[in-house]
Amino acid sequence: MARIRSIKPEFFTSLTIANLDLPSRLTFIGLWTHCDDEGRCIDDARLIKAAIWPLDDRTAADVEEDLGALSESSLITRYEVAGRRYLAVCGWAEHQRINRATKSKYPSPDQAESPAAPPPASGNESSQAAHGGLSENSVSTHDRKGTGNREQGKEEPPAAAEPPARHDAPAEQLSVTQRSKRITDAYAVAEPMCKWPAINGIVIKAIKAEKWSDDEISAALLRLADEGRTVTVETLRRELAGDPPPVGRAHLRLTGTDGRPTSGPRATGPISEEDIW
Repeated sequence: MARIRSIKPEFFTSLTIANLDLPSRLTFIGLWTHCDDEGRCIDDARLIKAAIWPLDDRTAADVEEDLGALSESSLITRYEVAGRRYLAVCGWAEHQRINRATKSKYPSPDQAESPAAPPPASGNESSQAAHGGLSENSVSTHDRKGTGNREQGKEEPPAAAEPPARHDAPAEQLSVTQRSKRITDAYAVAEPMCKWPAINGIVIKAIKAEKWSDDEISAALLRLADEGRTVTVETLRRELAGDPPPVGRAHLRLTGTDGRPTSGPRATGPISEEDIW
């Protein structure tokens, strides 16, 4: 069940958060609403994708990549108890105050079946400032002091996450997901307020069309950004093909030499996405 949480202003100035790509940041925020009142949930990218990214063109593998990045940054702890995988948001109890908190039905990280892996050096900064604290108007007798990153369980590498793509790696050595992420991240530098998942979905379609190189797709996106044009499947296809932008969506009837409308075909507006590539 989704829950209401708050976010601290320090989240936006956290150096640990700044090192994450935008989808990983949003997945981290989404985990706060997905996890229970003790910051725990089942570690299954399919369930997390359904809860946090239900309407976006992202796969469970994409979300697994986000979780891997969050674990490497010590923002979450991934552990296993009795053969089941769980995750916990690091420093949850230390930074969140929840009135009448419901006790978690999941085991804590200190019940993990193997010793905790040593946290990266960036762990303290991330647990202190990265996620928000929830408070309510009524006075709570259940506020708790947490153990922060000391409550670490078994950290396991992501099962399906792909390694980050090197900036100079040839496209033929990368998966479609790695290629689209590299192209979309470059576009996000030019357009920081873009809807990253939507742009990434459009880029994936362009890559799978196998008509253009990654450099051509990236250059077309940057031209759209420079001209202040919205990126859609159609606008990217037109830019890649060198077609001029449509004048308008209206259907224009052709005219004969006498200036009267003919019965012939009409010039159409934007084409459908089914025929776009």
